[in-house]
Amino acid sequence: MKTKMSTILLIVMCLTINTADAQQGLTKEERKKAINLYDNAMAETDEVIEGLSAAQLRFKPTEDSWSIADCIEHLTLTEDMFMQMIEKSLETPADEAMKANKKFSDKEVFAMITNRDQKMQTQEPLEPSGKWGTTKETMKAFKSSRKQTANMIKKTDKDLRNHYFEFPFGTVDTYQLLIFGAGHQKRHNAQIMEIKNHPDFPTS
Repeated sequence: MKTKMSTILLIVMCLTINTADAQQGLTKEERKKAINLYDNAMAETDEVIEGLSAAQLRFKPTEDSWSIADCIEHLTLTEDMFMQMIEKSLETPADEAMKANKKFSDKEVFAMITNRDQKMQTQEPLEPSGKWGTTKETMKAFKSSRKQTANMIKKTDKDLRNHYFEFPFGTVDTYQLLIFGAGHQKRHNAQIMEIKNHPDFPTS
């Protein structure tokens, strides 16, 4: 009888643990994927701007285009914006029924934002204006904000898959919003490489 009771208790404990794990929101794989995407994007940014001079950072291919310094400032401004968007999406109750409104897979969301063939209009508050002065100081601010993003990914117990955000192109869940943020950085890393490959880019 004791053995049977112990078995029942063990089953109940396992069910309780599984339920608790389900309420954590993100799986270990999803957390790892998001962290890797953000880490890889930042490592790429560090690599593409390493050793650039002030003249190279300020170079603009055309009068109305962005410089590398402008791209870095824009990325810094949008880092906090993405966190605000995530917080806003979590203000409403989780709604599993909203899954039917999602049009894109995680891969499609990432591919969409990283595709430089699709032009996007930047909102005025996210336009670069020299807020932090030097690119070195801008990167410090960027990485400080990134620490908060990484901390949220590692520790959140929110059900990001059942909260949603409405983009002009359609509905995404909040985890996909995270993926979008990492892809956004990759998009501008590619833009920086395009600037560096311009025939008039300063040699020093």
